[in-house]
Amino acid sequence: MRPLLAIIIKGKEVMFESLLDHLYSALITDSRYVLILRGLRNTLIITFFALLLGLAIGLILAIIKVTVHSRRNPLLWLANLYTTIIRGTPVVVQLIIINTSIM
Repeated sequence: MRPLLAIIIKGKEVMFESLLDHLYSALITDSRYVLILRGLRNTLIITFFALLLGLAIGLILAIIKVTVHSRRNPLLWLANLYTTIIRGTPVVVQLIIINTSIM
């Protein structure tokens, strides 16, 4: 069985080497695994805080929708508006809006 090959182009030079050898040299020898682990840590931290934020917003909206019985209450109106907007737009559109508003 032939090993998988990685094609490496450096300038005008084309080299072929084993894919496993290339991965080993790129990740272990050059210590790039540290960057991957750092990115994994950042991802887990962002995920944890996004979960807390989503849980808090959802809990507040649920409490408002269950306890408020008056149709004229602005809190119920805002909760319904937020729910309608979040449900009605695709997640990609929400991410684009958030990204452009942050930048």
